[in-house]
Amino acid sequence: MKREKFLFITTLLVSLFIVACPKPPEEDDVIVNPYEQHPIDWPSLADSPWPMYKGNPLNNGLSFIEGPTEGVVEWVLDSIGIGGYGISVDSEGNIYFANNNGEVFCCNLDGEILWKKQLVQTVAGESRAPIILADNSIAVFLDKSYFQLDQMGNIIREVIYSNQINSSVVTLDKNGNYYLSFSGELGISSLNNEGNLNLVIDAPDSLEEHVYSGVFPPIFSPDGNFIYTNTRNHVYKFSIAGELIWTYDTNTRSSIISDSFGKIYLWNEADSTFICLTPDGNRDWAFDLGDRDIYEGIAPSITFEGNILIALDGNSLMSLSPTGELNWEIVLPTDGGSVIVSAIVSDINSNIGSVKITGSLFKTSKGI
Repeated sequence: MKREKFLFITTLLVSLFIVACPKPPEEDDVIVNPYEQHPIDWPSLADSPWPMYKGNPLNNGLSFIEGPTEGVVEWVLDSIGIGGYGISVDSEGNIYFANNNGEVFCCNLDGEILWKKQLVQTVAGESRAPIILADNSIAVFLDKSYFQLDQMGNIIREVIYSNQINSSVVTLDKNGNYYLSFSGELGISSLNNEGNLNLVIDAPDSLEEHVYSGVFPPIFSPDGNFIYTNTRNHVYKFSIAGELIWTYDTNTRSSIISDSFGKIYLWNEADSTFICLTPDGNRDWAFDLGDRDIYEGIAPSITFEGNILIALDGNSLMSLSPTGELNWEIVLPTDGGSVIVSAIVSDINSNIGSVKITGSLFKTSKGI
């Protein structure tokens, strides 16, 4: 967040849509917004613009820097096979990503590849975004392995597991412990910063339920003391010691997010409502989506003002107020296919971006 000129990066970008926010009121007329989001201090992560997938362990896709406003493509890195779970950015603006060939790349803001490292030969499923740690080393989870790399791509540590890593996203708590799931195992595993097992957080459900724990990433409360995860039919809140706090019955095909105040947002497919839960697991509000469909796996996002962004039917974007009222909905231009097929992100000015998957990395200009 220190680079004044940093250009907000979105990966795999074919089309970027921008929603302009209204001009702020004059200073004498400023009204305090009780829902305004604020940065969450996360000591285990680098102090960088985008240290992990969706920017933070709350999974909400909000950046507190100014992003692009014109979507002008400045350069393209093509034919690199970048994976579907995005990029991370360090404090110097260098970009890190992995592909399904088992390679990890680092490039600068000019699109120059600084280094690439072959870590494994093949990757089952999608590769995951690297995590930039507080000491500026890079955590990479590929296939059955955990790697910690220095900023030049040299291997500091490697741990090989007996089972495939099943989580689409790996996250970490404020103490630097990782949370993920393994193929064929129940629950969420907590690993220490050396990649060794701490404990397994197991929900009281059937094996069929646990299959979905690999699809939906666990998220954290803003204070870092609690972890949330959802299966197809439930949302769970655990302490980081593994104690079950509460269970909320739902039916969802999308991952959940948290805002800066600890409220949880999710789609309930059973009655086609979008729901806000309080930190104690009670429903705060629900918005009726009718017969609309949220694209499977596309989590909602949040803006600086606290508005909730939802991708609908593959080509529509909806904004709900922090109290569950409709702000607006726009239908995006399409060539017949889905437009929104990957994570929604938002910057401090509430400019909104989404991506199409192409296997290429694009950089867009900030504009004027």
